[in-house]
Amino acid sequence: LNNSGLEPERTENFEFGGELKFLNNRIGIDITRYSLKSKGQIVANRVSYGTGGVLKYLNGGIVENKGIEAVITANVIKSKKLNWDMTVNFDRNRGKVIKLPVDLPTYYDSDTWVFGNLRSQVYPGSSISNLSATPIIRNTAGAIIISPTTGLPSINAAGAFVQVGDRQPDFKIGLINTFYYRDFSLSFNLDFRKGGDVWNGNEYYLYVTGLSKRTLDRETPVVIRGVLSDGLQNTTNPTQNNITVYPYYRSDYYATGNVSEADFIETVNWMRLRDATLTYTLPKSLLKRQKVISSASVFVTGTE
Repeated sequence: LNNSGLEPERTENFEFGGELKFLNNRIGIDITRYSLKSKGQIVANRVSYGTGGVLKYLNGGIVENKGIEAVITANVIKSKKLNWDMTVNFDRNRGKVIKLPVDLPTYYDSDTWVFGNLRSQVYPGSSISNLSATPIIRNTAGAIIISPTTGLPSINAAGAFVQVGDRQPDFKIGLINTFYYRDFSLSFNLDFRKGGDVWNGNEYYLYVTGLSKRTLDRETPVVIRGVLSDGLQNTTNPTQNNITVYPYYRSDYYATGNVSEADFIETVNWMRLRDATLTYTLPKSLLKRQKVISSASVFVTGTE
């Protein structure tokens, strides 16, 4: 849909840093601290099909990104036959929503709401990579609140989405190593990631359909640990749940009652070998009899 009131997106950028060299340039450090504040971000929002369109471009609110980037280079080994060069890239960014357009209290992306009650949803003050869901209700002491009629945990109402995860990693590191030995060279890139949440939708779907290994004990009667929702749940002496549930005979036990989407949030840490390249440089003695090619090499590369 057309939007004649669309305004340009504007970003204020402030950064400072420094570059240092040591030991005759064998070690170098380049570090930068930055802050970006974007106002009126142009976003494509889905609209009701009754409007005659599918998307409409609007100006968003205010989003702020702060972070630090650093690059360290080092010539670890330097000799006539063997050389080892190393580059380390460090990156940490924290993105936060300062304000939503027209002071909306919340905003979610409908394309991320595939199945279950989990979606990408932000609030003023939340991370830009927020994950929201309708988790199991707990009392003020943190105990699960159990329905006295079903014996199952109580779930927030459909509209009561709360933050359950953040996809932003704590930091990322890239480590590039290059070794030179005579006419051979070997380079490879290691990728490190610390933190950042993901939703294991595959395991959730297997669980609610009874195909996960977590449902193998379905014939065992259980009493879910928690307190009954009888008006005493937030007192100093709540009523402990004593209702026995038989999962095998309860279709709602795995589908809606025992867990929520928030129970399938997982934190991601990894070290990956992104790529590796082995190169052989042909000796110049093989090329000296002709004048077309001055140098040549062959290499093999593997990429993840």
